[in-house]
Amino acid sequence: MSYKQGKNLRKGRVSSPGNVYLITTVTHQRQPIFSSLSLARIAIRALYFHDQQETLSTLSYVLMPDHLHWLFQLHNGSLSEVMRRFKGYSSRQVNLQRGGNEGVWQAGYHDHALRKDE
Repeated sequence: MSYKQGKNLRKGRVSSPGNVYLITTVTHQRQPIFSSLSLARIAIRALYFHDQQETLSTLSYVLMPDHLHWLFQLHNGSLSEVMRRFKGYSSRQVNLQRGGNEGVWQAGYHDHALRKDE
């Protein structure tokens, strides 16, 4: 992803506590990292870490081999902070399991704030 594309993803991004967001993020170079059940479990545990911190409430998620769709209600903090912490934690844990220091997530993410009628 080029710098300009990443900048365009942030246009109009607002983090509002109480809102429900659909986040989509992809793995580094769309590698099918989460084809591995053990690595997929690491990413799923990282999702629920935020629930335990009371930052958000996970409503639903779909973890595919090369991307994640995550639906949650934000309680406090910002989307960028949630994603930075999720990606950082899950990357460290995945790399511990793989025994390396490779990229796990691509920079940036797509977000959509759901309206009440959605």
